[in-house]
Amino acid sequence: MWWTVEVRTDSPRPEATIDLKAFIRQATSAEISLSNPLAEPITFEVFYNGEGLIGDSSFSLEPKSVGTYNLIFSPLGAGSSQGTIGFLNEKVGEFWYDLNLQAEENPVVNLDLLECELGKVANHTITLENPTGQELYLEFRNSNPTNFEIVPDKILLPAYESLKVKLQYSPTNLDASSRVTSSSRTLPLEDGSTTSRARACCPPSWSRTPSRLPLATTLRRC
Repeated sequence: MWWTVEVRTDSPRPEATIDLKAFIRQATSAEISLSNPLAEPITFEVFYNGEGLIGDSSFSLEPKSVGTYNLIFSPLGAGSSQGTIGFLNEKVGEFWYDLNLQAEENPVVNLDLLECELGKVANHTITLENPTGQELYLEFRNSNPTNFEIVPDKILLPAYESLKVKLQYSPTNLDASSRVTSSSRTLPLEDGSTTSRARACCPPSWSRTPSRLPLATTLRRC
């Protein structure tokens, strides 16, 4: 005599809820403690879902030991979302955690005042970071290319690396003030903003007169 048996199982309730918060294009991490109560090595399969999460797909522990799994959160866009991470081993069971993911816009970085003589060039050096595993292309838009330039004008960010670029200022007039806005976008990432002020000054050989006013220029990278 035979019987057909149907078995239905559900995943266990989450062990805890983990909060992860980071600025876009930056990274934070959660350290999750796991233990192996057995007298033999074990390996957990790791499953996670959620925007901006990076981690190994397996995690091994020696007999009677405790280890820490490192989950990285590196968001590409601002906003709030939910995620989960689970650890599965057929001998010790399944463990789940809920994730609260919060990605915030990068704060505006105010650069120091640039002063430059007519006919010369002054610049700021800006560090751009790529927290992802793919090469990224950075686009720039500049509303006042007469006085400001990004060097180099075409930028590729290698995976998991940083790159320095120059924000270059070249004054053209002592007696007029101007305003410039430059925006950048790293595909497929979003970027923060950089604000810089600049003014032209007289060469040492010139005498200063009231008619030679400062040139105030503002650049924004967003």
